[in-house]
Amino acid sequence: MMGNVVPRTGCVMDNLLKLLGLLLKANPDRTFGQVVLKVFTHTNTLLTCSNDMAERRITDALQLRAGLLLLNRVILPVGIPGSGKSTLAKKMAGLADATGQTHVICSTDDFFVEGGVYRFNPGKLMEYHARNFQKFALALANRTDLVIVDNTNLRAEHREPYILLAKALGYEVEMPVVGEFTEEACKEYAGRNIHGVPLEGLRRMAASVQLPKEG
Repeated sequence: MMGNVVPRTGCVMDNLLKLLGLLLKANPDRTFGQVVLKVFTHTNTLLTCSNDMAERRITDALQLRAGLLLLNRVILPVGIPGSGKSTLAKKMAGLADATGQTHVICSTDDFFVEGGVYRFNPGKLMEYHARNFQKFALALANRTDLVIVDNTNLRAEHREPYILLAKALGYEVEMPVVGEFTEEACKEYAGRNIHGVPLEGLRRMAASVQLPKEG
Protein backbone atom coordinates (compact mmCIF):
# COMPACT_ATOMS: atom_id res chain seq x y z
CA MET A 1 0.00 0.00 0.00
CA MET A 2 2.69 2.48 0.97
CA GLY A 3 4.61 1.69 -2.23
CA ASN A 4 1.81 3.39 -4.17
CA VAL A 5 2.21 6.53 -2.09
CA VAL A 6 5.99 6.75 -2.15
CA PRO A 7 7.66 5.23 -5.23
CA ARG A 8 11.10 3.66 -4.86
CA THR A 9 12.45 5.65 -7.79
CA GLY A 10 13.79 9.16 -7.38
CA CYS A 11 15.53 10.84 -4.49
CA VAL A 12 15.26 8.98 -1.17
CA MET A 13 15.13 12.26 0.73
CA ASP A 14 12.16 13.38 -1.39
CA ASN A 15 10.38 10.18 -0.41
CA LEU A 16 11.09 10.74 3.28
CA LEU A 17 9.82 14.31 3.07
CA LYS A 18 6.62 13.10 1.41
CA LEU A 19 6.12 10.59 4.21
CA LEU A 20 6.76 13.22 6.86
CA GLY A 21 4.30 15.48 5.04
CA LEU A 22 1.62 12.83 5.40
CA LEU A 23 2.39 12.59 9.12
CA LEU A 24 2.03 16.34 9.46
CA LYS A 25 -1.36 16.23 7.74
CA ALA A 26 -2.45 13.53 10.19
CA ASN A 27 -1.27 15.73 13.09
CA PRO A 28 -2.06 19.35 12.18
CA ASP A 29 -1.39 20.54 15.74
CA ARG A 30 2.25 19.38 15.57
CA THR A 31 5.25 21.18 14.16
CA PHE A 32 7.67 19.52 11.75
CA GLY A 33 10.27 19.24 14.51
CA GLN A 34 7.80 17.60 16.91
CA VAL A 35 6.81 15.01 14.33
CA VAL A 36 10.44 14.19 13.54
CA LEU A 37 11.35 13.79 17.21
CA LYS A 38 8.32 11.60 17.89
CA VAL A 39 9.26 9.23 15.08
CA PHE A 40 13.01 9.16 15.71
CA THR A 41 12.96 9.88 19.49
CA HIS A 42 16.24 11.83 19.26
CA THR A 43 17.96 13.86 16.58
CA ASN A 44 21.01 11.56 16.73
CA THR A 45 18.75 8.66 15.71
CA LEU A 46 17.74 10.48 12.56
CA LEU A 47 21.33 11.38 11.73
CA THR A 48 22.73 7.88 12.19
CA CYS A 49 19.98 5.58 10.86
CA SER A 50 19.96 4.43 7.26
CA ASN A 51 17.52 5.76 4.67
CA ASP A 52 15.72 2.40 4.64
CA MET A 53 15.35 2.47 8.42
CA ALA A 54 14.11 6.06 8.35
CA GLU A 55 11.51 5.22 5.71
CA ARG A 56 10.44 2.13 7.64
CA ARG A 57 9.90 4.09 10.86
CA ILE A 58 7.81 6.74 9.15
CA THR A 59 5.80 4.13 7.25
CA ASP A 60 5.10 2.27 10.50
CA ALA A 61 3.87 5.51 12.05
CA LEU A 62 1.48 6.07 9.15
CA GLN A 63 0.17 2.53 9.24
CA LEU A 64 -0.53 2.88 12.98
CA ARG A 65 -2.55 6.03 12.27
CA ALA A 66 -0.09 8.60 13.46
CA GLY A 67 -2.58 10.53 15.57
CA LEU A 68 -2.54 7.68 18.08
CA LEU A 69 1.22 7.38 17.84
CA LEU A 70 2.06 11.03 18.28
CA LEU A 71 -0.37 12.26 20.91
CA ASN A 72 0.79 12.07 24.51
CA ARG A 73 -1.65 9.69 26.17
CA VAL A 74 -2.67 8.63 29.65
CA ILE A 75 -4.51 5.31 29.91
CA LEU A 76 -6.69 4.59 32.96
CA PRO A 77 -8.07 1.06 32.48
CA VAL A 78 -11.15 0.41 34.62
CA GLY A 79 -11.65 -3.12 35.92
CA ILE A 80 -11.53 -5.38 38.95
CA PRO A 81 -8.56 -7.66 39.77
CA GLY A 82 -8.28 -10.58 37.39
CA SER A 83 -10.11 -8.84 34.55
CA GLY A 84 -6.98 -8.36 32.44
CA LYS A 85 -5.93 -4.78 33.20
CA SER A 86 -2.28 -5.62 33.74
CA THR A 87 -2.24 -7.76 30.60
CA LEU A 88 -3.62 -4.81 28.64
CA ALA A 89 -1.03 -2.50 30.18
CA LYS A 90 1.81 -4.83 29.18
CA LYS A 91 0.49 -5.15 25.63
CA MET A 92 0.27 -1.38 25.25
CA ALA A 93 3.76 -0.98 26.67
CA GLY A 94 5.04 -3.55 24.19
CA LEU A 95 3.43 -1.68 21.31
CA ALA A 96 5.02 1.54 22.56
CA ASP A 97 8.42 -0.17 22.57
CA ALA A 98 7.88 -1.43 19.03
CA THR A 99 7.05 2.07 17.76
CA GLY A 100 9.78 3.94 19.62
CA GLN A 101 7.53 5.56 22.21
CA THR A 102 8.56 6.20 25.77
CA HIS A 103 6.21 4.71 28.34
CA VAL A 104 5.71 4.28 32.08
CA ILE A 105 3.32 1.96 33.94
CA CYS A 106 2.20 3.35 37.31
CA SER A 107 0.74 0.70 39.64
CA THR A 108 0.15 1.06 43.35
CA ASP A 109 0.47 -2.72 43.66
CA ASP A 110 4.13 -2.48 42.66
CA PHE A 111 4.93 -0.77 45.96
CA PHE A 112 3.70 -3.82 47.88
CA VAL A 113 6.25 -6.10 46.20
CA GLU A 114 9.17 -6.98 48.47
CA GLY A 115 11.91 -9.24 47.21
CA GLY A 116 9.74 -10.27 44.29
CA VAL A 117 6.83 -11.24 46.58
CA TYR A 118 3.53 -9.31 46.79
CA ARG A 119 2.70 -8.51 50.43
CA PHE A 120 -0.40 -6.37 50.81
CA ASN A 121 -0.40 -4.11 53.87
CA PRO A 122 -3.61 -2.09 54.29
CA GLY A 123 -1.79 0.33 56.58
CA LYS A 124 0.42 1.36 53.66
CA LEU A 125 -2.35 1.78 51.10
CA MET A 126 -2.74 5.56 51.33
CA GLU A 127 1.03 6.10 51.33
CA TYR A 128 1.52 3.89 48.30
CA HIS A 129 -1.32 5.52 46.40
CA ALA A 130 0.41 8.86 47.02
CA ARG A 131 3.75 7.46 45.85
CA ASN A 132 2.11 6.08 42.73
CA PHE A 133 0.65 9.48 41.94
CA GLN A 134 4.10 11.04 42.40
CA LYS A 135 5.50 8.53 39.90
CA PHE A 136 2.68 9.46 37.51
CA ALA A 137 3.32 13.19 37.89
CA LEU A 138 7.04 12.72 37.23
CA ALA A 139 6.30 10.70 34.07
CA LEU A 140 4.11 13.51 32.76
CA ALA A 141 6.66 16.16 33.71
CA ASN A 142 9.22 14.21 31.69
CA ARG A 143 6.81 14.25 28.69
CA THR A 144 6.58 10.46 28.54
CA ASP A 145 4.61 9.49 25.44
CA LEU A 146 2.40 6.85 27.04
CA VAL A 147 1.56 6.66 30.75
CA ILE A 148 -0.62 3.81 32.01
CA VAL A 149 -2.17 3.83 35.49
CA ASP A 150 -2.54 0.12 36.26
CA ASN A 151 -4.91 0.44 39.22
CA THR A 152 -8.54 -0.69 39.38
CA ASN A 153 -9.65 2.94 38.75
CA LEU A 154 -13.20 1.96 39.71
CA ARG A 155 -14.37 5.20 41.31
CA ALA A 156 -14.60 8.61 39.71
CA GLU A 157 -12.87 10.25 42.68
CA HIS A 158 -9.92 7.87 42.30
CA ARG A 159 -9.51 8.71 38.62
CA GLU A 160 -10.06 12.45 38.94
CA PRO A 161 -6.58 13.55 40.18
CA TYR A 162 -4.91 11.64 37.34
CA ILE A 163 -7.32 13.05 34.77
CA LEU A 164 -6.98 16.65 35.97
CA LEU A 165 -3.18 16.58 35.95
CA ALA A 166 -3.03 14.81 32.60
CA LYS A 167 -5.32 17.32 30.90
CA ALA A 168 -3.55 20.26 32.54
CA LEU A 169 -0.31 19.06 30.95
CA GLY A 170 -1.84 18.52 27.51
CA TYR A 171 -2.30 14.74 27.58
CA GLU A 172 -5.14 12.81 25.96
CA VAL A 173 -6.93 10.58 28.49
CA GLU A 174 -8.47 7.19 27.68
CA MET A 175 -10.40 5.02 30.15
CA PRO A 176 -11.03 1.61 28.60
CA VAL A 177 -13.33 -0.68 30.57
CA VAL A 178 -11.69 -4.09 30.96
CA GLY A 179 -13.77 -7.19 31.64
CA GLU A 180 -17.19 -7.28 33.25
CA PHE A 181 -18.72 -6.74 36.69
CA THR A 182 -21.25 -9.57 36.80
CA GLU A 183 -21.44 -12.37 39.34
CA GLU A 184 -20.15 -14.81 36.72
CA ALA A 185 -17.19 -12.55 35.99
CA CYS A 186 -16.36 -12.18 39.68
CA LYS A 187 -16.27 -15.95 40.09
CA GLU A 188 -13.98 -16.28 37.09
CA TYR A 189 -11.62 -13.51 38.26
CA ALA A 190 -11.47 -14.92 41.80
CA GLY A 191 -9.69 -17.95 40.43
CA ARG A 192 -7.08 -16.08 38.45
CA ASN A 193 -6.28 -12.70 40.01
CA ILE A 194 -2.63 -12.78 41.01
CA HIS A 195 -3.08 -10.98 44.34
CA GLY A 196 -5.57 -13.44 45.78
CA VAL A 197 -8.50 -11.07 46.20
CA PRO A 198 -11.38 -13.30 47.39
CA LEU A 199 -14.74 -13.55 45.67
CA GLU A 200 -16.51 -11.41 48.25
CA GLY A 201 -13.96 -8.64 47.79
CA LEU A 202 -14.43 -8.75 44.03
CA ARG A 203 -18.19 -8.56 44.49
CA ARG A 204 -17.83 -5.41 46.58
CA MET A 205 -15.56 -3.86 43.98
CA ALA A 206 -17.93 -4.73 41.14
CA ALA A 207 -20.86 -3.21 43.03
CA SER A 208 -18.95 0.03 43.65
CA VAL A 209 -17.79 0.69 40.08
CA GLN A 210 -18.58 4.03 38.47
CA LEU A 211 -18.09 3.60 34.74
CA PRO A 212 -16.51 6.50 32.83
CA LYS A 213 -18.95 8.67 30.96
CA GLU A 214 -18.66 8.44 27.21
CA GLY A 215 -17.28 11.51 25.43
